[in-house]
Amino acid sequence: MTGLQVADPQLVARAKQGNHLAFMELIEKYQQALYCTALSILGSSWDAYDALQDTMLQAYLSLPNLKDNRTFKFWLTRILINKCHDLQRKQKHLIPMAQAGEQPYELTGHEDNLDLLNALDNIEPKYRLVLSLRYFQDLTIKDIAALLKCSEATVKSRLSQGLQELKLILGSQE
Repeated sequence: MTGLQVADPQLVARAKQGNHLAFMELIEKYQQALYCTALSILGSSWDAYDALQDTMLQAYLSLPNLKDNRTFKFWLTRILINKCHDLQRKQKHLIPMAQAGEQPYELTGHEDNLDLLNALDNIEPKYRLVLSLRYFQDLTIKDIAALLKCSEATVKSRLSQGLQELKLILGSQE
């Protein structure tokens, strides 16, 4: 799992020993990619921010249980996906309100991705998740398959289908 390994397992070790600054450094390293992933899954910046906050809290509380420091990013991404799915399940029982026009999280450095994020809202969730993990988190097909517990062929198929749908959507916007 090369794409999911953390560059500094010693930083994870320090965080596991209770070093709050080390934990914050790890979170800062991954929060932008995690936010983009949550946004692509949930479609709402407010929900993505909530999922990211829940993920950080869960990671902080569960960090002593992490067995292999090198898999921190994989572990953190799995927590995020679970939190997003939990939020989606809870929302099925809610009556939707009009979304506020502001974004709760700054997309510094990713403003060019706004068209892509908007297009992602219009494709099936299974394609959206795989595309997000591949292009926002820069994960390999092998890593995505491991993370989602499916075959590499399934990931490749979903990537292909998702890209086809994105091309159609983005092509119709021009």
